[in-house]
Order: sequence, then C-alpha cells, then structure tokens
Amino acid sequence: MSVTLHQIEEFLVAVDQLFPVALSDKTSLEDYAKKLYSQAVLSVEIMNDKIVSMVAGYNSNTINNLAFVSMVATLPDYQGKGYAKKAMTAFIEKCKEKNMDGVHLYAAHKNDPAMKLYRELGFKETKFDTEPRPADVHFLLSFRKNALVTAIGSYSADIVIKKLKAAGKNVIGTDIYDKAWIADSINVNRFYQVPRTTDPDEDFEKICSICTDNNVS
Repeated sequence: MSVTLHQIEEFLVAVDQLFPVALSDKTSLEDYAKKLYSQAVLSVEIMNDKIVSMVAGYNSNTINNLAFVSMVATLPDYQGKGYAKKAMTAFIEKCKEKNMDGVHLYAAHKNDPAMKLYRELGFKETKFDTEPRPADVHFLLSFRKNALVTAIGSYSADIVIKKLKAAGKNVIGTDIYDKAWIADSINVNRFYQVPRTTDPDEDFEKICSICTDNNVS
C-alpha cells in the first residue's frame, strides 16, 4: 500500500511521544519522514486516509542478509486491535519475497506489549557477537533453520558446511582456536570460539547455550 510523505510525517508527529525516547529528541521528524519515504520498506494500516499503524525497516545493505525493523508504532486509539501484528506480518512477507534470511529488531525491556507481539510472531531473543544496543532486548526471526558444526578447523568440516548451506541452512560454527586461525570461519553465518576443556559437562553446557542463543534445530 503506497503512502505519501505527508501521511508519514503526520503519523510521526502523532506517535512521537509514545517511544521511551521521543523521536523528535533524536532527529527532525521532517527529515526522518523523508528518510522513511525514500529509503525504508513500509508496511502500514490506513483508516480514513491516515496511517494508524506502521512498521518501518530496511532489507537492503544488510548485515548477514538480515532485514532490520527500525520502528513499530500504532496510534493510541487503535492499539490492541491487531493493526501492528498485521503490519509486521506484511513486512515479514516482503522480506521473505526478497530472500532475506530473517528479520531482527530491538525492544525496550519495559515494553511488554511489543515483546509479546514479537514472540507471538516467532521472534526469539538473541545476541550478536558485538551488540550495538546492549541495554535493549534483541529479537531475531530466522527464516532458515540453523545448524551447528563444531570443530570447524577439522578437515571434514568444510564439506559439511558447504552441504548444509546448499540445503538452505544457516551454519553456526565453533572451534577452540581463534577465528583468525580457522579458514572456514568466514564461511559460517556465525562463529564462536569455545574454551578448551577436559570437562565434558562444561563443554556440553557451552554447546547447549550456543544452540539456545541461535535457535539451532
């Protein structure tokens, strides 16, 4: 559904104070509206010729082929009616059509309604190697199943990784050595250096933690 620049700016003014930090405290609403209009992927719900709910994000120039949701907002009078969920679902479908591997976003810890919505849509709490916003909750919705390959510095790991990726899987790799020493570290979607240990319980606990954090199936 196409929207005008005026509709976007009008919506931003209406939801400005709904965020933990007002949008206008971080940027000019006029400039932000122009950026969303020209660069963002928008999914909106419109009533009476005005936007009542909007999901704005980006699915180009991405990291790890993941789309990013930068804003989810609904006018107060329209909250709790499923408009945000409908807009999020439409945004997710657009990303699937573009063959993205998934969608990620951040939510404030105190924003219980938003976190409930994201979990209902299948998002899982996650952490990237270097989190730019460690104070917020990081959610990831993966469109591809994840597989874990341990000891990726071994001779057999290379063909295993290639076969898994050819089958459409995201590959999480681990090894006891630093990634700079492991040629296949650049071929996995995410790499973890795990500590050398002689304690099988400690090793098992670490591997389970990595599987949980990355939704490894």
